Amino acid sequence: NIPGYYYLDDALDWWDAIESYVSRYLSLFYKTDVLVQGDEELQRFVNEIATIGFQTLPNNAGFPVSLDSFQDLITYCTAILFNSSVFHTAVNFSQFKYLAFQPNSPCSMILKPPRQDEVVTYERIMKSLPLVDMAKVQMETAHALSVFDPNECFYLPSHSEKTRGLMSETTMVHPEELECIEYFQGLLRKLEEKIRLRNKSLNTPYEFLLPSRSPVKIEI
Repeated sequence: NIPGYYYLDDALDWWDAIESYVSRYLSLFYKTDVLVQGDEELQRFVNEIATIGFQTLPNNAGFPVSLDSFQDLITYCTAILFNSSVFHTAVNFSQFKYLAFQPNSPCSMILKPPRQDEVVTYERIMKSLPLVDMAKVQMETAHALSVFDPNECFYLPSHSEKTRGLMSETTMVHPEELECIEYFQGLLRKLEEKIRLRNKSLNTPYEFLLPSRSPVKIEI
C-alpha cells in the first residue's frame, strides 16, 4: 500500500483482469493438469523459450522449462499478455512526459556524478545538465516514442476507431470464445471508470493505463 503510486494500483487491477480472462478462456480447452502436461506442442514452446531464448541468462531468467499445472499455464500466459501490452504501455508512452524535463533524467551529464554524501547545489546541477543540442535530441526521441501510431488498436476502442474499422482481428469464432472477450471488455470498462473517477481528484492525473489508451500489443 504505497500512496500515490498509481502505476502499481492500475497495474495490479490490470493483472487481475487479464488473469481472470486468461483463466476463463483457457478453461475451454484445458480441464485438468494432466492435459497441460500432455500438450507436447505447448511444452516444447515453453522449453524453447527458457533454454534457447534465455540461454545466456542465469537460470534461464527464471523461466520454467515446463508447465506442470493449469494454474502455471494461467500465470505464464497472463505474464506474456501483461508485459507485451500493459507494462510496455506504462513505460513507453510516459517517456515524453518525464524525459522532456531534463533534470528528471538527463541523457548525458557534462560534469562527473557527485560523490557519496557530497552537497549538491543548484549551480552544480545546472552545470551538469546536457548541452542544448543533446537535450533536444532527448526530447525529440522521447516524443517520437510516446506518440501512438495512427492505426493503433486499443483494448477499449473509441467510437472513432470503430468508425474507421480499427478493430483488433480475432480468430475466435465460437460463442464460448466470444463470451470470454465480452467478459474481458466488461472488466476493462469497469477499470476505465475506476481510473477516471480517481483521476478527478488528482492535480496530475495518471492516464497511461486507461484501457482506452492501452494498445493491445507492441509496435516497434
